[in-house]
Amino acid sequence: MATAMMEERMAYLEGRVDGFDGRFDALDQRLDSLDHRVDALDAKLDRTREELAARIDARFDSLSNRIDAMEGQMNGRIDSLSSRIDAMEGQVNGRIDSLGSRIDALDGRIDSLAVRMERHFQWNMGLTVGLWSTVVLALVFRA
Repeated sequence: MATAMMEERMAYLEGRVDGFDGRFDALDQRLDSLDHRVDALDAKLDRTREELAARIDARFDSLSNRIDAMEGQMNGRIDSLSSRIDAMEGQVNGRIDSLGSRIDALDGRIDSLAVRMERHFQWNMGLTVGLWSTVVLALVFRA
C-alpha cells in the first residue's frame, strides 16, 4: 500500500511538474515575445533618434548658414558705415579748419579795429583838450 500511495503521490507530483513545465513553456514563449517586442521598440527608438538627430543637424546647418549670411551682411553694413563716418569726419575736420581760419581772420580784423579805435580816441581826446584849452584861454583873456 505504501508503494501504491507513493506511486499515486509520484504520479500526482509528476502531473503537477508537467503542469508547471507547460506553464514555464508558456511563460518562456511570452518572454520571447516580449523580448522581440522590446527589440522592435528599441529599433524604432533608434530610428527615431537618428531621424531627430538628422533633423537637428539640418536645422543647425540651416541656422549656421543664415547666421553666416547675416554676419556677411552686417560686416558689409559696418564697413559702409565706417566709410561714411570717415567721410563725415573728413568733412567735419575741413569745416573746423575753415572755421579756425575764419576766426583767425576775424581776430586780425578785431585787432585792426582796436588799433583804429585807439587812434580815434586819442585824436578825440586831443580835440577835446584843445577845445577846452581854447575856451579856458578865451574866458581868461576876455575878462
